[in-house]
Amino acid sequence: TRVRRLAAEIAELRGHVGEGLLDLLHRVVATIGLDVELTATEAAVRARRQENVAAFLDVAADFTDPDGTTSLHAFLGFLRAAREHERGLDVTGPSGADAIALMTMHRSKGLEWEVVAVPNLSERVFPDVTVRDQWTTSPGVLPVPLRGDAADLPAFEVSDQKSDLDAFAAEVRAYAEREERRLAYVAVTRAKSLLFASGHWWGPTQKRPRGASVFLAELAEHARGGGGGRVDVWAPRPEEKSNPALAIPRQFAWPIPYEPEPFARRVEAARDVLARLEAVLTPPPLGGVGGGGGGVPAGPTAPADPAGLTGLTASERTLLAELDREAELLLAEERAARVPQLDVPMPANLTASEIVRLQADPAAFARELVRPLPRQPVAAARRGSRFHAWVEELFDHRALIDADDLPGAQDAELTDDDLRSLQEAFLRTPYGSRRPVAIEEPFELPLAGRIVHGRIDAVYDLGRGRWEVIDWKTGQTPADELQLAVYRLAWARLRGVDLSAVDAAFLYVRTGAVVRPPLVTEDELAALLAPPAPPAPETPT
Repeated sequence: TRVRRLAAEIAELRGHVGEGLLDLLHRVVATIGLDVELTATEAAVRARRQENVAAFLDVAADFTDPDGTTSLHAFLGFLRAAREHERGLDVTGPSGADAIALMTMHRSKGLEWEVVAVPNLSERVFPDVTVRDQWTTSPGVLPVPLRGDAADLPAFEVSDQKSDLDAFAAEVRAYAEREERRLAYVAVTRAKSLLFASGHWWGPTQKRPRGASVFLAELAEHARGGGGGRVDVWAPRPEEKSNPALAIPRQFAWPIPYEPEPFARRVEAARDVLARLEAVLTPPPLGGVGGGGGGVPAGPTAPADPAGLTGLTASERTLLAELDREAELLLAEERAARVPQLDVPMPANLTASEIVRLQADPAAFARELVRPLPRQPVAAARRGSRFHAWVEELFDHRALIDADDLPGAQDAELTDDDLRSLQEAFLRTPYGSRRPVAIEEPFELPLAGRIVHGRIDAVYDLGRGRWEVIDWKTGQTPADELQLAVYRLAWARLRGVDLSAVDAAFLYVRTGAVVRPPLVTEDELAALLAPPAPPAPETPT
């Protein structure tokens, strides 16, 4: 039965818990048949699902516990923390130009689409100015004076006057509304050609009517006033006092109905498999052609199922099953070795550093995609990024990001003395006294049908519409200008300026040297990510 088979698979996997984390996860995927299920999925969703599994394996490849361990127990704890405190792991971005991207307004920053739809512009949904727990009422909230962004938040001097507390609450609500308005600006400016905006009176579970929010009302007023756009539908306030949909019982179909054509293909494939199995497993008649005795079987037979053999002990049947499995793996490895070339699809989402690795050694990058290997220990990477965190703190741009996400995380390990010397060296450079307009700026850059994401170390405003992107380098190793070219293009897209208006340079902190290498253009970057052209047909002779 399925339950017994699952129990056997779990028992087998328990025996491999001591393996490396990534090896164990690959074994789980193979044992439970997830790889086969993904391959058998309809083409419309297959690539996306395979990308999600590959992204999860990438997370495992990059994972290291703060104490330097990569055990299964530590990884499960990391996943629990991500679920409870970070709303799960980050979901990869849209797969390409022909994909419909579903994302939060925060994640859409820096991206653009021809058509954008912004739903749920309804009261008490967006904007949501509900005052959350404040440090004045909840001991679990960090007091504003202790936060790095305290200068931007409503201030409250400790007082026993209720009027002061009420004034503080009003400031908090006003601040929340301003933040929601900034977010709304991000959402409505993502559209190049067409913006859809909508709201509703009745929510899915709410009893009271909602109606249009202030943002939707402002958009409608703008359209009616001749500012562009139109109002297709504006429903009047309903007469009902409570949601009529709540009185209608919800119905669900189970099992989920299949689409006719895919279901017919699956039935036909299942019949074909059953017919082939019956032909292989049916014992052939003994005897030669013509019914003579003493012959041999008419054809090859499949290996017997150890579970069906009699006269064997349980341990012997287990041993035979393991031998059969190993034989299948060896045969699969032999078949794979005979394939002259394996085409590895380019991921839909790449980091700037992955583009550098792709350009440096495409074959090695392809092998990394097929079987990701653990990166350099994160403990050293975290120490290597302390300089970046210090610069961020120096200029009070304190973002709540993990140290592992900071560019430069692969720099060599820094001791306290080494960090101090880097700090002193940085302050001697021209950038030590200049305040950047952005530090550790995240971006998601659509390029050649893919999404490139990363973080820019620092950006400076040169005035007159010009910008300068700087990448700190705390080590001595020469940097790759391809990554700097990605950062420059990303900032140009974020600001909506021409690429020629953005300068870019490396700052080697130890020496103070500023290097401005020649950088590739957007077309050259796109060509690097574009799929290779098919080989030209041979000319007949």
